[in-house]
Amino acid sequence: MSIKIVYFAHGSTEANEKELVDNIDYPLSTLGIEQATNQGNLVKNQDFDLVITSDFTRAVQTAEIMFGDRNILMIQDKRLREINVGIANKIDDELNLETPFEGGGESYLQVEKRIQDFLDDVKKKYDGKTIAIVTHRIPQLSFEKIMNEKSWKQVLLEDWRKTKSWKPGWKYILN
Repeated sequence: MSIKIVYFAHGSTEANEKELVDNIDYPLSTLGIEQATNQGNLVKNQDFDLVITSDFTRAVQTAEIMFGDRNILMIQDKRLREINVGIANKIDDELNLETPFEGGGESYLQVEKRIQDFLDDVKKKYDGKTIAIVTHRIPQLSFEKIMNEKSWKQVLLEDWRKTKSWKPGWKYILN
């Protein structure tokens, strides 16, 4: 069998809107609440067996707004957290692909490894299920790289945030 995964981006935060980069656990902004509500309305007729989110407030809030009125198990998983940027205040996709951010941060490859660990566990536990995932940019790009067997260069070029090609859910099949 296989597992159907639908990835959803968390709603916007004030930090996103100001293009800030740091490790603060921001809640959704007014715009983010509106985005999560709209996203929930777009998928209200889709069936999910469970929802797994990052444990960051913005991802949990997005999931609760989208799915809170349904009887669906919601699980938080730290492996879905956004990249730890250490003491950085900007992201350099090329530099930080292999090099961790200063001050105890991660590299993109380290995030990819924890997403692979997450997917390995999902494969063991949830065969035949349909799962909604609510998380962040670098975990989503890691999903895209792993699930669609793309290079980091390709994933970064196609990043929906750069191409402005957002959609209400990216679909993946985990075999």
